[in-house]
Amino acid sequence: MSSEHVSVRFDMRIVILAAGMGTRLGAESPKPLSLIDDSHTLLGNQIDLFSRFVPSPRIRIVAGYRDNEIRSAFPDCHHIHNPAFERSNTATSLLRGIEDLDNTAPLLWANADLYFELEALERMIALGTDQAGALVLPGRIDSEAIKYRLGSSGCIEGLAKDLSDACGEAVGLIMIPGASVPDLIRELRRCDAGDFFEAAISNMIDRGRLELHAVTPGDSYCREVDFPEDLEAVRHHIARGAS
Repeated sequence: MSSEHVSVRFDMRIVILAAGMGTRLGAESPKPLSLIDDSHTLLGNQIDLFSRFVPSPRIRIVAGYRDNEIRSAFPDCHHIHNPAFERSNTATSLLRGIEDLDNTAPLLWANADLYFELEALERMIALGTDQAGALVLPGRIDSEAIKYRLGSSGCIEGLAKDLSDACGEAVGLIMIPGASVPDLIRELRRCDAGDFFEAAISNMIDRGRLELHAVTPGDSYCREVDFPEDLEAVRHHIARGAS
């Protein structure tokens, strides 16, 4: 989890969705600030990885619950407050994070409770500036997870929590071309407060406005952290790699 900076490969905007309360984890601190080893948090791991490709001020963090703690932990990032965090979901947070953006550069965003490693991020960025992709875990289907289904073209044709014939889980890391950002903003504005951002992406797919590629993490480890056992699994993986 080195934070050593490397050159930007192309202009890119990054948004991290960190507004939720994380009640299922039962942690004392905001879930994004949960420690995954002696010195790194879930959110810190993401920022370390993203900072390899963009400077910290270009990383937007949308926070709500105890956002002062998140601001204090990562003062160099660009912070946006979601005042409706108690009564809204990720569609609202993503809209807050991007509603002032234009279509000049690709947009990549992540749920702050996702642990992933450099290979997964590199595989996403390898799509380039004119393709869209979502990080997926084929074959792994949890009842509470957002699921995906592939169409005949090989791209994702369905993205929802309740989805028949699912191929696996979509884990909350997505990149779209800059040209698709205005469409995304329009679809997010149509969402209800309780919607996940995947509802907006699904509408874009259904309208033929987005081709979304399924990107796997390769040989690297990836896990959403919703419950204490998820956090322990991430910690165990990191400790095993360090031994």
